[in-house]
Amino acid sequence: MLDGLFEPNIAVAYGDPRANWPLALPQEEASIRHAVVKRQGEFRAGRALAREAMAKLDLGPAPILSAEDRVPIWPDGMVGSISHCDDFCVAAVGRRADGLMAIGVDVEPAEALPEGVADEICLADEKIWLGKLDDRERPIFERLIFCAKESAYKCQYGVTGQLFGFDALCVHFDHARFQYEARFMRAIGPFRIGQTLFGRYVMTEKHLVTGMALGSDAFSRAGQSEIGRSGRDWPLA
Repeated sequence: MLDGLFEPNIAVAYGDPRANWPLALPQEEASIRHAVVKRQGEFRAGRALAREAMAKLDLGPAPILSAEDRVPIWPDGMVGSISHCDDFCVAAVGRRADGLMAIGVDVEPAEALPEGVADEICLADEKIWLGKLDDRERPIFERLIFCAKESAYKCQYGVTGQLFGFDALCVHFDHARFQYEARFMRAIGPFRIGQTLFGRYVMTEKHLVTGMALGSDAFSRAGQSEIGRSGRDWPLA
């Protein structure tokens, strides 16, 4: 299902967080001892799937602790990302030795956003593009914009540790290649205005999944549009 979301040096595992997942490692369980049952299940699914992905890279089952902001603390030498919705959880893991700096992944249900959310997350260019879609397509692509911005935000957070709103990124899609760009609309840490991050996405009947990885060449590619180089205008439908 998620083949092609990342390059082969990044391992992915996914499953249903509602399943009967095993307890996390003792160090990890401590962070959810006061959590509600649903949160505990999601947490255990994410950790189990992360270790499944780690095993695909021949990495040992090390604990993945939680920072105060609940962001996973990946073991030395690893980068990764975990995301879940009510019925789907995905984890992606890679090695720093492969030149990876950060990974961002997000999963969303393939359904309309809550009322009013699209107006909050979409910039003018994105709204113009959405306005060209028919009424059946528009709600799903509004959700895809949200999903793409979430994975891009998670990815940059692995480098900057900085918080910002949806207006800091403008997203554009190449649906022929299932790729997207997230362009910085203001400077964030080492990222300059106009710098572009590149990701991929998967759409199924039930879910949207976006993935992005930052490598050591991330800052040498500022302003280079892979979608633009395809000879098409963007955003694309």
